[in-house]
Amino acid sequence: MKAPTPSRSRADASELRPPPNSETPQARIRLASPIRGKDPAPSSSPVERAPRGIGEVPAGDIARLSRWGYYADFVVYPVLIVALMLLGLWRAAPGDTTRWLLAACAGLSVWTGLEYVLHRCLLHRLPILRTLHESHHHHPGALIGTPTWVSAGLFFGLWGMLEKVLAGGAADGVVAGLMTGYLVYVIVHDAVHHRSARHGSWLYQCKIRHAQHHRPGAHCNFGVSTGFWDTVCGTAAARQTGSN
Repeated sequence: MKAPTPSRSRADASELRPPPNSETPQARIRLASPIRGKDPAPSSSPVERAPRGIGEVPAGDIARLSRWGYYADFVVYPVLIVALMLLGLWRAAPGDTTRWLLAACAGLSVWTGLEYVLHRCLLHRLPILRTLHESHHHHPGALIGTPTWVSAGLFFGLWGMLEKVLAGGAADGVVAGLMTGYLVYVIVHDAVHHRSARHGSWLYQCKIRHAQHHRPGAHCNFGVSTGFWDTVCGTAAARQTGSN
């Protein structure tokens, strides 16, 4: 009598990948976190696998943050943005309020471009930052990010320089706008990896876009809060033709 074949373990099953072109493009995308009503299939790649809850990284990984350190941005930046807004409006002369608001809008718009450039040119190309960023790609559900004291320090360094060249509280407005853009980026990036989304929603589309960026070997979709600059620079997934 033929002995029964042992059942394949889940780990072995996850290594089985369908042949190329056997799936639709959307089916080949492994979402960065579960989507409401959708349960992504297991994947052999830690980049593609949908994390269940908050992921873990090796204890020695210097990119790892504590829960308090990871979520500090969600508390600190709203306070800093409001403080800069009050400071700018308090220092503004009559008629400068409009200038402050325009400066804030300019800062917010500039952030979208900075987000793209920093992600594409620094996090994926500068050796030391690329090494740290790879931890996030290998553990997308883990609490990995930039410490608040580092990002806030950079913003205030920029604020100090702009104070010397911009008048009428414009420096306050520009930096408040930049911080607002950064806060939006942090919130969206966290939601992409740790929150569920209804099929067809805006967050669902963000998840699809960012999951394509996390695919092994992908060089596309560097924007997180918006895909505008990927479209402009030709790095949107649908238009990608090679390495960037």
